[in-house]
Formats: sequence, structure tokens, C-alpha cells
Amino acid sequence: MKNTPNSNSARDIAHVLHPTTDLVRHQQEGATIITSGSGIYVIDETGRKYIEGMSGLWCASLGFDERSIVDAVYEQMKKLPFYHGFSQKAVLPTIDVAERLKDMVPFEASKVFFVNSGSEANDTLVKIIWYYNNAIGKPNKKKIIARRQAYHGVTIFTGSLTDVPIYKHGFDRLD
Repeated sequence: MKNTPNSNSARDIAHVLHPTTDLVRHQQEGATIITSGSGIYVIDETGRKYIEGMSGLWCASLGFDERSIVDAVYEQMKKLPFYHGFSQKAVLPTIDVAERLKDMVPFEASKVFFVNSGSEANDTLVKIIWYYNNAIGKPNKKKIIARRQAYHGVTIFTGSLTDVPIYKHGFDRLD
């Protein structure tokens, strides 16, 4: 039933490319289709519950049905579902969260820079470090040191820092 024609799994196989996935195995077995979440659990299309130990790749640390978050997101979606911060554009929720974060950190923070993932955060930090060194006249200061078996992300740069075999196998790297 899982990969019967027009099943969700078959549709997924036909149309979606998944990161960090054995594509041959995926083609044979298909995906587990997650349809809902509650607290620390996610539920698949058959009703089976799983503890989501990685909180949706660290993005749902407060669970999957926290009413106050759902309500706040709903209210914001009615006003402005999305807008970027490029080219001197700003939205009030970004400013509000940046102020709160600066108040929470145990050090004097100048600014908050929002990104979509840890990969993007690490990649951006390297860019900032390189830019700074170029600006102070040290353009050859480029070396970044990473730990063995450490995971730093999946962009070309952070993947090059990452020393976990499944994230390196078959990919070119910046060395």
C-alpha cells in the first residue's frame, strides 16, 4: 500500500528530492509521511506516533501544537505572512524579536542577524570573519579549523568543514 500508484509515498518519490537520503533506498521503500504533530510527537498518515527527538531539526523546540505560538503565527499571517530584510526593509516582528534576544543574552550584543538554518549561520560567520580580516588588511587570514566528526552544515563551505562521512561522500569540497 505504501508505494501504490497515487499514494502519498509514490507521489513523494516522483516529485521530491530529500536531503541526506539514500536515494536508491528511498526509491524502493518510499518516505514515512508525517501528517501532524502534538507536543513532542509527530504522527504519520497511518496514525503511528513517533517521538521527534530532534524537534524538527531544532526548529520546534516548544513542540508541535503550542497554542500561543499557533495563535501568534495565525495573527501575523493575516497581516503579513512574509517579508525579507534585504535593502533596508524591516518588519516589526523582526525588530521585536531582535530586541528581546539582545536583552536575553549574557553579553553586550550589537546586532542580531537572522538566518534560516545552522548551515547558513555557520556560512555567514565565515563570510563575516573573512570580510573583517580583509578590511583590517589581513586578506590571507582565511583558515577555519573544525573538529573531527563534527557537523557544521550542508552548504558547500560548511559541508567542507563537516567531517561526518555521510555528508561528505560523493561531494566535492573546498579544502
